[in-house]
Amino acid sequence: MTSTSAPPAGFLHGLNPLVKIAAPLPAMVAVILSRDLQTPLVLLALALVVLLSGTRLTARVALLLGVMLPLAVGVGAIGFGA
Repeated sequence: MTSTSAPPAGFLHGLNPLVKIAAPLPAMVAVILSRDLQTPLVLLALALVVLLSGTRLTARVALLLGVMLPLAVGVGAIGFGA
């Protein structure tokens, strides 16, 4: 018999779910406590790099990350008066 398994989904797929929840907590605290604009932007860019390199994205998810996420951030910034 031959195995017809799918290609690996990236390194994030094999991690324990608790690790996926606990790993962003220090970054969340850093964003909450930061007073400058560079810290959240750097952490957002790092999170996108990890997502893009650690998972296999569909076209729909790539569109959401590339277009809708920046649009939502912009609308939120305007809504909160930044």
